[in-house]
Amino acid sequence: MYGKLGRLRDATRLVAKMKEKGCKPNVWIYNSLMDMHGKVKNVRQVEKVWKEMKRRKVAADKVSYTSLISAYSKAGLFETCVKYYREYRLNGGCIDIAMAGIMVGVFSKSSQIDEVVKLLQDMKSEGMKMDGRLYKSASSALREAGLQVQSKWLQESFGVV
Repeated sequence: MYGKLGRLRDATRLVAKMKEKGCKPNVWIYNSLMDMHGKVKNVRQVEKVWKEMKRRKVAADKVSYTSLISAYSKAGLFETCVKYYREYRLNGGCIDIAMAGIMVGVFSKSSQIDEVVKLLQDMKSEGMKMDGRLYKSASSALREAGLQVQSKWLQESFGVV
């Protein structure tokens, strides 16, 4: 509740009280904390929450990685985004619209257009559909890089949404 209201301090206090009373945060609590800290570009706290989650052996899920990578993206720390994205994929993580959108932006802003193409190919091979926003973002990245052939492939593969 506090997270949706933007009350990060209250949420942090509530989690601290939970821990004092012996409650162990689950993946949802950790994800919420990472998301809240990420929205205000507090990557130091995001990393602290991530490390605590790992130390307590709480299994990260798709939302965990999306929150983590999104936070680093908002802070402009693209190399860290790529590191965690690769970890996510190596651990069997599937691409969804949210993750794809973040990573198209990350790869584009860090001039890794070949990674945009690989991401799009992975999406296609995994049978993933695109929404209009992601399609426009990917198409724009390819056109700006001068990759007309890949832009045409994108249109043929995913169609105009």
